[in-house]
Amino acid sequence: MPGQRVLFDDGHFESVAESCESGVAVVRITYAPPSGQRLGAEKGINLPETELDLPLFAEDDEQALAFAAQHGDIVGGSFVRGPEDVRALNARLTALSGNRLGLVLKIETALAFARLPAILLAALERPPVGVMIARGDTPRRLSDGPR
Repeated sequence: MPGQRVLFDDGHFESVAESCESGVAVVRITYAPPSGQRLGAEKGINLPETELDLPLFAEDDEQALAFAAQHGDIVGGSFVRGPEDVRALNARLTALSGNRLGLVLKIETALAFARLPAILLAALERPPVGVMIARGDTPRRLSDGPR
């Protein structure tokens, strides 16, 4: 969405979306390392303010979850967006007879962090649970020091 930040390579490059249409996004770079740096292949893109309407589980996630339900001790849920994701994951584990599994929920966006109290309440409906805050949406700037 125009006006929202787009971060590349763990925030080493920061940009703002200028336009998004027909599968093409135009971004304006607003920060790059002062000493210069190349953006290499296979680097991540982070959309910290953008709420993406994506399915919770992909086909390979379903297969991995079924395997974990039978053989694992713990399941990690990446990019948890809100309490509805926690409840959906719990429902899927119940359907797969995985009620004994512990959960680790990974909070990776500003929107999810803002919903953390509701996420925690939903998670506590079915312990054991752990939460990892892994915000990769803050640019690394020399003046900021270590994160």
